[in-house]
Amino acid sequence: MIFNISAFTHIGTKREINQDRILVEDKILDKDFHHLEEQTECFCFVADGIGGGVRGEIASQFVLDNILEQKNDFKQKNESGIQEEMNNINNELITYSKSNPEYFGTGTTLTGLIIKKNDEFISINAGDSEMWVLRNSLFFQVTESQVFDESEPGSPLISYFGGKESSLDIDLTSSLREIHTKDIIVISSDGLLNSLLPKQVKAVLMNNQTLKQKSEFLLESSLSKGADDNVSCILIEVS
Repeated sequence: MIFNISAFTHIGTKREINQDRILVEDKILDKDFHHLEEQTECFCFVADGIGGGVRGEIASQFVLDNILEQKNDFKQKNESGIQEEMNNINNELITYSKSNPEYFGTGTTLTGLIIKKNDEFISINAGDSEMWVLRNSLFFQVTESQVFDESEPGSPLISYFGGKESSLDIDLTSSLREIHTKDIIVISSDGLLNSLLPKQVKAVLMNNQTLKQKSEFLLESSLSKGADDNVSCILIEVS
């Protein structure tokens, strides 16, 4: 399989700081767009910093920096190996925040997808960032938001990086069992679907524009709807 990737992260219209970070292959972004074509592998993550102030951005950057440093190792590991390394990153973040009082309590969500050259893949999720798939005319979520009560907006997270060792429960068991040609996979911070309905995102993905144009239009639409939160999204088109 070949993958086209188009991604963006944006501060939104109300926040003073972008606490989101995205990792696309070898690049970590805190703003703007990034587009790649005809990739034989996929290594993509969205981290949505939590905690308020400047603290969330510290955690999201810290976690993605560590994942990028271990990119080649992650591609070789099985689920138990990835779980162990994620726990190690979490513990390192906790130690870092304890040694820097101004960052104490910093935390972040993480949702990502690793697809290897043999098309073997693994999804990774902690928190309320999301992964969706457009397949034919169906648009469905494949991760579960790890919050206390999904029916309540702003419900507290039950899994995230930072805070306490017990605050991380990495979910490697999404409902995505196989990847099909023509799938479009969406990885996003909750800011995207807090400003746009799933049916609105689906409509953008199903139009005849290029993936880059779809990505740009999603951000434009989100901002036009208010975008109270930071907005980050990675589109992965399977061809």
